[in-house]
Amino acid sequence: PGMQTICRLPAYVNGTLFRRIDSMRTGSITFDKFASYWTSNIKDTDVKSQVFSVFKKPQRDYIEREDFEILVQEMLQRHPGLEFLKATPEFQERYAETVVERIFYNLEKNNDGRITQRDFVKSNFVDVLQRLEQEEDINQILDYFSYEHFYVLYCKFWELDSDHDFFINKEEFSRYGNFSLTHRAVDQIFNQVPRRFLSNRPGFMGYKDFIWFCISEEDKTTSTALEYWFRVMDLDNDQLLSVFELEELYAEHVTRMESLGSEVVQ
Repeated sequence: PGMQTICRLPAYVNGTLFRRIDSMRTGSITFDKFASYWTSNIKDTDVKSQVFSVFKKPQRDYIEREDFEILVQEMLQRHPGLEFLKATPEFQERYAETVVERIFYNLEKNNDGRITQRDFVKSNFVDVLQRLEQEEDINQILDYFSYEHFYVLYCKFWELDSDHDFFINKEEFSRYGNFSLTHRAVDQIFNQVPRRFLSNRPGFMGYKDFIWFCISEEDKTTSTALEYWFRVMDLDNDQLLSVFELEELYAEHVTRMESLGSEVVQ
């Protein structure tokens, strides 16, 4: 409450702010340290810019995935809508991963693992953090933090992951949506054309990579999803879609629909 009243920052930023000031990990900070940090880093700027300055590491002008770790851990410990997760550490870990990837899916615009101040300030992320303080039902926070959304993503991946090692190969991935993807689409995705995999295991898609695919597949109206599928369809990777490419993609769809006995629209 003090952070909200005095500093105007969302309450769930507290832990990250403390860590930034207590750089030596002493476990406490003096008023002088707090005042020095505040004056040097975030005084006289708008709230969204202040929150960005707290999350980013000193001397950097962007946010990385690990910069959100304290935020998500603080939520898992304090938010009443996530209380039930305390008994299942594995689900806590996967929920945390999902939240961070959903943040990056919406805020990372350069496909480089970094969120710039410009994109951070333009987003609704700080507004959502402020809503978290008032809303006890985490599933009412549809952007980034919904547990239900996480659970849907997790279950879809789990169903494809035959040995449950949190990696899926091309054959396993091709079963997505009852084999709804064409062979060309699967090849493009596993050739990492639309997006380079975060997975460090060659030939396998990891859970984080699946999150990006699945969100792009479920909602194709966002700029990130449109770019993802454009690259999937751009078979020769020349940043243009030709009539030949569209015909090739459509022909494969027609063949698949006919094999399933579905009516084909000419």
